[in-house]
Amino acid sequence: MGVNHDRPSTLCLIPHLSSGPKEEKPEQINQTTEPEVTIKVKEEPKEESNETNMNITSPAFKNKEIIPVKYTCDGDNVNPPLMFENIPNESESLVLIVDDPDAPAKTWVHWMVYNIDSATTEIKENSVPQGASLGVNDFSRTNYGGPCPPSGTHRYFFKLYALDTKLEGLQDPT
Repeated sequence: MGVNHDRPSTLCLIPHLSSGPKEEKPEQINQTTEPEVTIKVKEEPKEESNETNMNITSPAFKNKEIIPVKYTCDGDNVNPPLMFENIPNESESLVLIVDDPDAPAKTWVHWMVYNIDSATTEIKENSVPQGASLGVNDFSRTNYGGPCPPSGTHRYFFKLYALDTKLEGLQDPT
């Protein structure tokens, strides 16, 4: 069993820190006998990669935004609709894990869906893709358990993994 990407695609509601693209400044040389000269340093072109990162989004909320109450324990407690893009062609299956790294005792798993067909491009609200399997979450259930923090603001990560195999023979994985 292998993973096609080093990192899963994630959707969360906390800002990511990013330095952004660096602005190139010309190198300046000052000499006392001649006027100031500006030299621009030319960078070698970077090799282009054919690899595209997987992407996961939701039409119900944007990345880094608060998850609507409908998808929490204070609302209908149903999974939000999700959209997947750029799934590697060689993938055999997908795994979706929704977790809360800010839970008091450990990272709390809210939902685990595995053996999702790799051709899947969306999961509709309050549904599980046909043929997919569910793992046991930290609520000791297999269905989606929405955000329900005991206190404070928590982050929730929707992680999508592309596998080069199906996960067979698992009984109530956690």
